Amino acid sequence: MSDKRVASVRLTIPPTAATTICRPELLARLDASEWRLAVVSAPAGLGKSLLLSAWATALDEAPAWFSCDSSDVEPTRFWTGLIASMSARWPGVGDDAAVILARSASAEHDAAVSLANDMVALDRPSTIVIDDLHLAQPTTAVLAAFIAALPPDCRLVIG
Repeated sequence: MSDKRVASVRLTIPPTAATTICRPELLARLDASEWRLAVVSAPAGLGKSLLLSAWATALDEAPAWFSCDSSDVEPTRFWTGLIASMSARWPGVGDDAAVILARSASAEHDAAVSLANDMVALDRPSTIVIDDLHLAQPTTAVLAAFIAALPPDCRLVIG
């Protein structure tokens, strides 16, 4: 299991650069309350991560943050990372999902739904940011099941 540990730098909001371009219209769209799922998409190098970092840093309550990398192509590794990020933000969230994954790597669907159900039990508004999701390429059906199981007061931002 030690090979599945997640570097803490991938679980924290990256610092914003002092020379970033302010994008108030995009920040305002992220601040809007009517969405549950936001996808920030643009070609590489145009500042998606910087925008999300600036937005997340300004939130009243910090989100769970997970920066994906190419090692997350393996589904168990992706879900282990997301569980670690959410557990770091909300202790206890993801405990059951981690056990499910440890028992069977093919149980990613059950682990994802369990993770989302923990957010239901949290019973408060929350935000999850998954940056560079394109590097991980999680199974679409499992990611969709996770999103569908999230409570209405949980917002998911994908970069």
